Amino acid sequence: MKRREYFSKMKNLCKQMNALIPIKEIEDVNKLNDLINEARSEVPGFNLYWDRELFIDCNGDDDRIRGVTLHSGKVQFEPNEDPVEHPGVVIRYIDKKDEI
Repeated sequence: MKRREYFSKMKNLCKQMNALIPIKEIEDVNKLNDLINEARSEVPGFNLYWDRELFIDCNGDDDRIRGVTLHSGKVQFEPNEDPVEHPGVVIRYIDKKDEI
């Protein structure tokens, strides 16, 4: 997949995923999972990655990271910048400075 195609696809995917969080209903979780599974079938090597700061704040606990991702409203999905080695999306804290 070409770099431009990758970023176009990942930006669109992140926009759709971000619209679902924080999760309001179980159907939103199902939609999120469907989007992830679809991306895995379309983008070779696709994966979800956690930002280092989020990983450290949650002590590497998968359940805590999922809870923050799904329910806090403090994170968002962003395209990973390395489509060759690590294609996929990164879960990062929302930069509050952008909202000012």
